[in-house]
Amino acid sequence: MLRLAQEMVLKQHHIESNEGDWAYESITMEREELDQETLPKECQLPDLVMTHVYLLEDSRAEVDYTVYFITNPTSEVEYVRGVLVDGKLVWYQTGGHHE
Repeated sequence: MLRLAQEMVLKQHHIESNEGDWAYESITMEREELDQETLPKECQLPDLVMTHVYLLEDSRAEVDYTVYFITNPTSEVEYVRGVLVDGKLVWYQTGGHHE
């Protein structure tokens, strides 16, 4: 998923990065624990999800890019992916599977 995050930021914001530029973590969470302001309004999620979050800081422009993927707890079904710029949702896609 890190490569997907890199590709998304490159394609959408023209920021090139290396793996070492990113911070990331994956956490199982309950739906209520998610920040609803960072999700699309029409996003329907089950009670328990896995969140994969990738953070890239562009120190020259003083901008933080966050890419997230929300999946089922085994990461086999993807519900939504999104890009935040300085904490604001700027792009998302719902549904899909990944390998």
